[in-house]
Amino acid sequence: MNKPRRSLFEELNSMAISSNEPERFVEQKGEHIIAGALNLIEFIEREFNEDVATDLTKRFINSIRTGDLRKFKRGINQAKKKDDI
Repeated sequence: MNKPRRSLFEELNSMAISSNEPERFVEQKGEHIIAGALNLIEFIEREFNEDVATDLTKRFINSIRTGDLRKFKRGINQAKKKDDI
């Protein structure tokens, strides 16, 4: 006898956070975002020289703090120009 199978979409929907649990939703999103940010910082430190990595990391954190993406983008553009020289 075949066991009924659920699609991935059905499985994800069953795991959705109810409106009664906004704290859990915020907790999960926060964990994922922080893990992603830490992975990005590790990547920056691994792929760029120390001066550029320090500058990009500071710009990244300041961009988050101030809500201004342009600060980080300017740092990336400067890093690209240094590579072109």
